[in-house]
Amino acid sequence: MSAHEIHPNRAVAIRFEIVKPIENRVISDTTVTEFDFEAIADEVIGKFEDGYARMVDEDRFWAIVTSHYIGSRKPRIIWDEQPEGEEDVVHLMQWSDDEASFIEIDSETIEISEESEPYEAAEKRLANRNGLELNDEAVVFSW
Repeated sequence: MSAHEIHPNRAVAIRFEIVKPIENRVISDTTVTEFDFEAIADEVIGKFEDGYARMVDEDRFWAIVTSHYIGSRKPRIIWDEQPEGEEDVVHLMQWSDDEASFIEIDSETIEISEESEPYEAAEKRLANRNGLELNDEAVVFSW
């Protein structure tokens, strides 16, 4: 996150001072829509003579981000994209207000396959081990 870098308008400031840090720390665009960016910006971005800039320190920033998380707090299964030739990893993650991010609850590693069955089986094992019901909201395909 930049140290009070000046941006030409509010939209650019939101992109670089709020959206980018969230994408880098939390999970890429899979969950980026689960934050109220306008509400965060109201508390984080200020209008200055030369443009718009972040007006809070990093600790305060993440506290504000956490307070404006509007997504589900239920556990979800997230696939971690690995470099080609490596094993695939499926994680069971849950939002943590304390960490201002998702934290890993459990994970499973599988051999790469062209078939869907090993991936579905890994999701089922994770869900069963942790008492989670598998549905479209529970499974996210990319990290």
